[in-house]
Amino acid sequence: MSRARELGNLGRGEALYVDNSTNNVGVGSTSPSSKLDVRGTAAVSIGAGVTIDGVAGVLTATSFVGDGALIRNIPANRVGGATSVGFNDGIGAYWGAQEDLEIIHDGSNSYIRDKVTGSLILSANAFYLKNAAENETGISWAQDGGVDLLHDNTSRISTSPTGGVVAGILTATTNVKVGDHIALDHAAAGGTVTATHFSGNITGTAATFTTVSVAGTITHEDVTNIDSVGIVTGRAGLRATAGGIEITAGIATFKSGVDLQFEGNAAGVTSAYWDSSADTLKLLDSTQLRLGDGGDLSIYHDGENSTIKNVSGGGVLTLKNEDNAKLQLMTQNSYAVEIKTNAEDAIICNANGSVELYYDTAKKLETTTAGVVITGICTAQVPNAPQNSQGSSYTLVKSDAGKHVYSSNSIECPANVFAAGDLITIYNNSGSNKTITQGTSLTMYLSDGEGNSGTRTLKQRCVCTVLYTSTTEAVISGGGLE
Repeated sequence: MSRARELGNLGRGEALYVDNSTNNVGVGSTSPSSKLDVRGTAAVSIGAGVTIDGVAGVLTATSFVGDGALIRNIPANRVGGATSVGFNDGIGAYWGAQEDLEIIHDGSNSYIRDKVTGSLILSANAFYLKNAAENETGISWAQDGGVDLLHDNTSRISTSPTGGVVAGILTATTNVKVGDHIALDHAAAGGTVTATHFSGNITGTAATFTTVSVAGTITHEDVTNIDSVGIVTGRAGLRATAGGIEITAGIATFKSGVDLQFEGNAAGVTSAYWDSSADTLKLLDSTQLRLGDGGDLSIYHDGENSTIKNVSGGGVLTLKNEDNAKLQLMTQNSYAVEIKTNAEDAIICNANGSVELYYDTAKKLETTTAGVVITGICTAQVPNAPQNSQGSSYTLVKSDAGKHVYSSNSIECPANVFAAGDLITIYNNSGSNKTITQGTSLTMYLSDGEGNSGTRTLKQRCVCTVLYTSTTEAVISGGGLE
């Protein structure tokens, strides 16, 4: 009785309500809309580790278990809280509808990538690029200030409101002659030389140049920018660390004995190079030659297999020889030639063996030493002989080869019109006999086993066939011939 009274009190106070029609349970609600509908401002606690605050919309727990694949709409300022967010090797963090921005560590290296269109923008009032120990700076920048490039934590190149400054030694080992005008500021600290033109030799421990224009030859050890109308010679080589090398006119020529080397993403690792000794451009394993505006055609070797691939959607890969020569697909030794659609076999040519044709991965035709083996139904298409209808006397023409002439009058078979193998069928569509004339210079044999030749009569409603064995010889056969 006491238990029933307690349950009654719960019901009267609307603390707990059960809807018998839906089996929904309400706490603080007499019209629960779900299996458990909790109303009011209080939080729900599950044990000591989980709290659900329906007002603030916060789920608090000591830990979460799972891969997190279905967690959505977490505010950016709520990830991590007082602790860190950790990702295993090879697991990235992504931003953007198409996972445009990626931050990932592959176990050896760390990457920040903008993988789609657009730019990767780093914004700050001040910016420093440091080593892992954070005790050396490579690049520094401050808002409304300059950019410094450092060597071993010492600034070597700095931008300024008027240009840039190189801190160190800039030496010209021979004469530098630039135009006719020179401006010297001998009172400046360190002996700075500023000039629009130079003629003669420049000797000093340091020099800063805005623009150098050379009409002759410049020989240098370390020059930041060179604009020459003549020949620039670098005895130890030429290096562009930023901006690249641009040739706007003329021809870039690499002389005999010079190799051209291309490095890939990894510093110091060669991806492709020109071997002058072999007159060969070599692309190393997994280095791709990409052709087309979007890099649609890819040619590469992965260390084991060679691939020519059209990577554009819906495009056609065509191998075409427009000359009067063969187009061959050939392998060495005992390897087969295979043509596939995706991963399905289409044609397999086995060395010293069979040729196999497939339909949806199933082999349908195979050549053997004895002939051909067909799996399934072999259907032969019956040839069609188009009609040429004639109502008056008619002489056969070249286009009648392979046709049937539907005629109600006489027909002449000419010489020097048809080639060996041309076949014409003639039907007498009349109620009287019609003449099939042997044309001038033509020998038209009757297929009667007697060797007779000449003009023939085709009876009413009968069919005959004329087979040319050469330009001047033919054989006529059929029912109703006289």
